[in-house]
Amino acid sequence: MLETFNFESERLKTTPLIKEDAQVLFQMYSDEEAMQYRGSNAMETLEEAFEMIKRQSSIEGELFKLRLAIRNKLNHDLIGTLLLSRDKNRHHQVEIGFSFGKNHWGKGYGQETLKMVEENLKAANEIREITAWCIKENSASVKIFEKTGYSLVDQSEYPQSHLFLKTI
Repeated sequence: MLETFNFESERLKTTPLIKEDAQVLFQMYSDEEAMQYRGSNAMETLEEAFEMIKRQSSIEGELFKLRLAIRNKLNHDLIGTLLLSRDKNRHHQVEIGFSFGKNHWGKGYGQETLKMVEENLKAANEIREITAWCIKENSASVKIFEKTGYSLVDQSEYPQSHLFLKTI
């Protein structure tokens, strides 16, 4: 069901990742400073970006994952990615994550992404909750979740991270 969504807002839209996105993905995900806020290791080779594109949709046990390109609507440039995860056992809930290239930080894209995803998922009537993980030191993302009405959930699974929840 997630694979049928095309998210769109005033300035942004999502599309599938394409092989021409590999260089920009590599720049985004190999940046050591930016990666300290993402909770995964920095890419070391361009091939890792091609692998991300190749496996942008995957099923791992009960978990379906979909990674989409976030593009600027005016020029279609890749500015970030959106990750949606859905556990078959929690059909009413979607976990989201988003990342933007460092040169796109501080422009309101995080809040805009959350709002466009919420509106589309709410319209589907099937999804009632959105969850998101955020590394505690990522104060900019913490502020985004707080400003958009997400609640902090008490959790001990990942002590270095916050878990946010929003009912839609």
